[in-house]
Amino acid sequence: MKYAILIVGKNQSITSVLQRLFQQKTMTVVVTTDEMKYALQWIEEQQSPFVVVSSSGMLQEEERSIKQKVLEHKGKYIEHFGGGSGLLEAEWQTILLS
Repeated sequence: MKYAILIVGKNQSITSVLQRLFQQKTMTVVVTTDEMKYALQWIEEQQSPFVVVSSSGMLQEEERSIKQKVLEHKGKYIEHFGGGSGLLEAEWQTILLS
């Protein structure tokens, strides 16, 4: 199944790696941003948003706002704290199966 995935994070080197990993594993459309306004707008426009938040450099308030918006829209939310690509794959596979 193809998904549109939004990756939100302040550290561009991390978000670009996450983008590459998701594109390789899921063959899907992956968008990255570090702008809260864009992230919240993107979530609003999706029927069932799939959002990955890289918490490096983000304020807790920003993370909470994104998570709340995703859950309001019955979406999928992953808070990625770091680690290898195997950990990331386990995180998103768990979310997809829920």
